[in-house]
Amino acid sequence: MNFYGENLPFGAMITFQLKSLDDTTKQKEDSKFEEQEEAKTSKVKIEIFDEQNNLIRTLNVNAKDGLNRTYWQLDRKGIRIPRWEESRSSEEFEPSGPEVLPGKYLVKILYKNFVDSTFVNVLPDPRIKISIEDLKLREVAIQKLMDKMKIVDKVITKLKKADKNLNLVIERLADFKGDKFDQIRKKINSHRDSI
Repeated sequence: MNFYGENLPFGAMITFQLKSLDDTTKQKEDSKFEEQEEAKTSKVKIEIFDEQNNLIRTLNVNAKDGLNRTYWQLDRKGIRIPRWEESRSSEEFEPSGPEVLPGKYLVKILYKNFVDSTFVNVLPDPRIKISIEDLKLREVAIQKLMDKMKIVDKVITKLKKADKNLNLVIERLADFKGDKFDQIRKKINSHRDSI
């Protein structure tokens, strides 16, 4: 006989209760109204701060009236990976970054004008034998890599803007005929190819 179960989700479980203050959310006996209420969600912001009170992660959670649960993956804010293609991800979505170091972290839950907070203690993984000093060195190396990726992202953004401008010039030159304009188009295309 085999028994199967779900693995526990990774990270810190954050449980909170949301009670909307709108008059439309008062309980009614009508079951249709209750079904509509279940479908309604509100945005709740969760901010994670390190021991130096630096904001290291922001989570935007869809929450409904009643008990809600989400998980912080014990990670810090990441950076968007530089790409030539336009990103489909929402600007509201903050990319995940590296895991945080062991320590005490403040978790703030914000909804409209209400704020509540608690602490999460992140412990070192007992299965991995690595010193805190080595973890801090890894953290410094990761930060250096992320700084370089931010520079690459800025360069790619500038190159995309230049490419867009060159395309605009080519479109405007399309109606003009003659050797002089053909030479200009040829130079522009060679610049585009170098991008």
